Amino acid sequence: MADSVKVAIDALRDEATAWDKQSGEIGGIAARGADLHLAFLESVPFFMIIYAPYNELVNKVVGRCQDGERELAAMATALRRVADVYEDEELKGIHEMRNLR
Repeated sequence: MADSVKVAIDALRDEATAWDKQSGEIGGIAARGADLHLAFLESVPFFMIIYAPYNELVNKVVGRCQDGERELAAMATALRRVADVYEDEELKGIHEMRNLR
């Protein structure tokens, strides 16, 4: 396998690892965010006005973080899949046959 191809494949895999790491980070934020909910008793009586809107906001932030965790992990999976296909095709000589180098 050509060095330039190996470098490209390794770079894709390194990027996938970075996306996975960030997925874990934002997943941790989502988990910690769930602890921000106000208990009903904490909101009595003065905070009754903000109880529902505040908890709704926390739910939305946690939900977006969970979405981000899934999407970042999906990007990592896609990058690894591309690297695997590229490596497989390179090992089979497909790029050379198609003059893609």
